[in-house]
Amino acid sequence: MDVALTEVSRPWLFISALCVALLAAAPAAAASTNPDERPATVKIPLVANHGFHARVETEADDEIALKIHRKGRLAIYALRAGATEASLKARFGKLGMIDVAFKPTKTLRTVEPPKGCKGEPSTNREGLFVGTIKFVGERRYARIEAARAKGRMWVNRESEWECPPKAKHSRENRGGRPPPSAHEPTPEQKTPS
Repeated sequence: MDVALTEVSRPWLFISALCVALLAAAPAAAASTNPDERPATVKIPLVANHGFHARVETEADDEIALKIHRKGRLAIYALRAGATEASLKARFGKLGMIDVAFKPTKTLRTVEPPKGCKGEPSTNREGLFVGTIKFVGERRYARIEAARAKGRMWVNRESEWECPPKAKHSRENRGGRPPPSAHEPTPEQKTPS
């Protein structure tokens, strides 16, 4: 896992992050046929101390970003790690870790396979991420600690759908990607900028 940080307004954070980027890490999780190991898109809003707000998001199947912001300042810690339908695990070296299981509470959207195709639907769900969330920024500028957090998870199963050749073309028009609202927090989850 390579850890990288992008910092918009504080050079000392960026320099510290370069040191973090040199940490050795385990390789990203490989794709699995186990239903509980399907790659997932995740959004988890978090609260940090000192007036900072944070969010954990998957940027791709194999990248997780922890974004910490306050008053126009933003620090992004990105690393190669995976979120699956079952869990999210990310280690930020000495700065902290996230090791949580997803417990869905509500299905927001379901995308069924097109007519003639077989397979499970893609889902956008909200729920609780339960486990360990710990992070302390360089020079302790921000601290995040939680045993549970509300968030959303989109699981795209389109690549698993078994379709006859004609139906595969119509599948592209079904919207296998999450809807824009899949990534937007609910009003109670929104964090002020």
